[in-house]
Amino acid sequence: MTGPNGEIDHINQGNHINRIDGTYLCAYFTARETITETGLREFLSRELPGYMIPSFFIPIEKLPLTPNGKIDWTALPEALETGSQSGIDYAAPRNSLEERLVEIWQNVLGRDKIGINDNFFMIGGDSITAIRFINLINQQFKLDLKLAELYSHEKLGQLAKKIDQIQGKAEPTGKDIKVNKALEKIEALKNKIMENQ
Repeated sequence: MTGPNGEIDHINQGNHINRIDGTYLCAYFTARETITETGLREFLSRELPGYMIPSFFIPIEKLPLTPNGKIDWTALPEALETGSQSGIDYAAPRNSLEERLVEIWQNVLGRDKIGINDNFFMIGGDSITAIRFINLINQQFKLDLKLAELYSHEKLGQLAKKIDQIQGKAEPTGKDIKVNKALEKIEALKNKIMENQ
């Protein structure tokens, strides 16, 4: 996917803008061939830290120019109007916890129609909004959720499952089951040692 100078093959032109309201980073590009958002995101994740990867990638026919030959930023489409190019199908919340999380995400990100498969960082979230989001979650659910949980559970549905587990309402995942079994074995060994003393 990369050319001899580290550029992305098949990209004719590209630029990005940090929208004036500071809510998201958006990349606009023209391409000789079809390029997926996933491919761009994977390439950039090898080259840049996560907070520098745009929330939106918008393919356009050509970059609009002013009469002076500079990019006409005002003529570029708003990412929130065009929607994400990720191709993720909308999936509605399935329970009250997911509905509450959707409301919080919509509030923090200023977006409508957020589904359980949406990724916080791919739909406009960044490190600052992540902090706001975690604070709201902790207040509303009376939790002590760490920021790292959002980075390891970026999709709304994943985060809802994690919150359910913390609150003791969900079945543990495979990883949790392994940890629980290991703890049970340790407890059994401890009891056996205590009996032999």
